[in-house]
Amino acid sequence: MTHLTAAACVAARPMVVLMLCGVWLWGSPGVLAQEASRAPAVSETRTDAGRMPADIEAAHLFLWTAYPELLGRALTLHTRREGTTVLVSVSEAGGRDALAPPLVLARFDYDRDARLRRFDAQGPWVEDARHTALRDAVLSNPKWAESDADVALMRAGGASTVGTTFAPGTAASAVEARMGAARTSGPAQFLWHQDASPGGPPLRVFRMRPVWATDAVAVGPNGEAWTYRFEYEPFDGRLIAVVRR
Repeated sequence: MTHLTAAACVAARPMVVLMLCGVWLWGSPGVLAQEASRAPAVSETRTDAGRMPADIEAAHLFLWTAYPELLGRALTLHTRREGTTVLVSVSEAGGRDALAPPLVLARFDYDRDARLRRFDAQGPWVEDARHTALRDAVLSNPKWAESDADVALMRAGGASTVGTTFAPGTAASAVEARMGAARTSGPAQFLWHQDASPGGPPLRVFRMRPVWATDAVAVGPNGEAWTYRFEYEPFDGRLIAVVRR
C-alpha cells in the first residue's frame, strides 16, 4: 500500500490520496492549501461525484485549526466514515510498508447537515500518557478531595488548579470562529468530576480525563442557541473535546 505524506502533497501539489470507507479517493489541493500553504492536508478531494464530502472537509479543517503546530510536518492521514461519524488518524510519515503510531486519533460526530455534535481527540499529541497517570491516581482514590487530586495533577506534570486562571490559546479562538461560536464571558472552569444528570444531585465521581472547560454559543439552523463546551487537557492546554450541550 502506498501512502503520500502531506508535506509532499503541499510542496509538490500532486494528486492527493485519502482512504475513505475502504476506497481510495483522488483529488487536488483546494481551500486548505490556499489558507495555509504549510498545511499537512488538503481540504478538497475530488471523486467522480464531485468534491470532498462536507463532514470530511470540516474534520480536516478543524484539526489544522485546533493544532496549528502540526502545520509543515510530514504527516500521513487515514480518514474513514462510520455513519455520521468521521474518524481521522494523524501519524508522522513512515515508510512505504509501515506507519508510525498515530500522533492524534480524532473522532467527529456530526448531525445529518454536517454540523458538529461532538469532537474527541486522543494520542501523544494531546498528552495521553500524563492524562493516564492522572486518571489512574484519581480513580484509585475515589474519596479524594479536589485538593488531593490537584497534588496528583502536579505530580503528573500539570500546573495546580488552585488560584490558576486558564486562558485558551489563539487556536481556540480560531476553532470557535470556524464553528461560528462566541465564547461566553465566564472564566474557564476546571472539571474534576463527571457531569450530573439533568436535575440530579452533583456527582462526586472523578472524570476519566479532568479538563479545563469553557463554553461558547452558536446559533442553530432555526435560530436556537447551541452551547458548546470546549475541553482542554491540563498539561499543554490543547483541545481534546468539544461537546454540544
